Amino acid sequence: MERPAALFDHRCLRLLPHCTSPATAKQAHCQMVTTGLALHSYPLSRLLPLLATIIGPCYALSVLRRAARHTTFLYNVLISAFASAAPLRAWSLYAELAAHRSLRPNSHSFPSLLRLCGPQLGLPLHAQIVKFLGDSPDPYVEAALVSFYCRCRRVDLARRLFDRIPRPDLTTWNAILSAYGGGWKEEDDDLVSSEEVFALFHRMQLSLTRPNEITMVSLISACASLGALAHGMWLHTYLSRARELHLNHVVATALIAMYGRCGQLAMAEQVFDRMPLRDAPSYNVMIQALAVHGDAPRALRLFHGMAAAGVSPDGVTFLAAMTACAHAGLVDEGRRCFVAAAAAEEAAVEHYGCLVDLLGRAGLVEEAAEAVRKMPVRPNAAVYRALLAACGTYDDLPAGEAAATPLLRLEPRHGGNYVLLANLYASRERWGDVGRVRKAMEEEGVKKDPGRSYVEIDGEVNEFARGDRWHPMWREIRAVGEGIRKISEEEAVT
Repeated sequence: MERPAALFDHRCLRLLPHCTSPATAKQAHCQMVTTGLALHSYPLSRLLPLLATIIGPCYALSVLRRAARHTTFLYNVLISAFASAAPLRAWSLYAELAAHRSLRPNSHSFPSLLRLCGPQLGLPLHAQIVKFLGDSPDPYVEAALVSFYCRCRRVDLARRLFDRIPRPDLTTWNAILSAYGGGWKEEDDDLVSSEEVFALFHRMQLSLTRPNEITMVSLISACASLGALAHGMWLHTYLSRARELHLNHVVATALIAMYGRCGQLAMAEQVFDRMPLRDAPSYNVMIQALAVHGDAPRALRLFHGMAAAGVSPDGVTFLAAMTACAHAGLVDEGRRCFVAAAAAEEAAVEHYGCLVDLLGRAGLVEEAAEAVRKMPVRPNAAVYRALLAACGTYDDLPAGEAAATPLLRLEPRHGGNYVLLANLYASRERWGDVGRVRKAMEEEGVKKDPGRSYVEIDGEVNEFARGDRWHPMWREIRAVGEGIRKISEEEAVT
């Protein structure tokens, strides 16, 4: 029998990392049994994850069942090991622990399970946490809950939990910053969520927690969502001056996307050209930026140059190239990009939607409708909406009505779909059908979402208009416009 002092530095424990096959793992198990290490919890906690990974969960469970002394610690170790390799086993083992007569889950039982959860399992698990740990659990459990609610887009609940953590670690900071910077909308107000990122980053600096590259990606993504060019350029400068941060390809890709969203193509290309290693995501955001801003020739040159650089295009790359062709009216080039995507087995429903948009913009409505009918996958609402918009532009009523029927069935609460159909009827002066569409909107309680615009002035973002809330600057612009209109009417009368 080994002395307790030798349990933590035994020769068998030092050899465990070198066990890479079932035979060597079983030999290590036999050595622990013969030396008496298997009677103690710590050596077993080192052995169980190895057995679960190399031999299998059944073998590891049998070792746990035959342990001389069952502890919550051993259950937690095996739950954590199963969480990545056998999730269903992890849940089964947790249920066994929760129903145990003499054991109960503790703060180490839940973080690995929360990483597996979606909304359906996470909410009941949160109730289990309250049951076993109370309303104020361990900070590590609260950090795991913050990450869970961020993944489920419930950032309001994540923020409430985050504010209760006295000293959040870097992982928790990154989770909440990523949630706010990822385009989350509270009451359709992405301005609030994006600005909140910078307030949280200020709190993070005051807490003396040093940011890493993941933190910077979250902040840069928030600048892209907000269109805050001044903040994004400040972050770029911060990155270049901070010694502990590196402008790796992930951060550089986020910068390219931010500059592209803000219309600064020269800055985006500067970052792209200085990247020592370019991968498919970096090419994708650069091609997308050029495509959105109407520079299709440069976007396509970059797309065709990927092969020479040794980078294989993926589905997003083909989609960006097809978007460039759609905006520039390059129908033949867009068809070739779609054929290439299909040959590479990358063609998904989004690519068919882009093909329909490409053909519809060029006036080839019949070909677009035929492409929808021949799709090997079920069309989604975006495909039908692109076809309906093309029918409205080129006054093709039969094809438009055929596209509107499945579209309204897929998205009965989308106000823009009804507006597209009503505009199609209005172009034919079929006012009775226009009234029928408007009446259907009222019966379904569907309202068209009001548009809004943002402008950055001297580094500050102001909202021009949203619903019935008017910015003072917009009132001045509207007053000037009304004055010009009155002068024009007076001149017309005289």
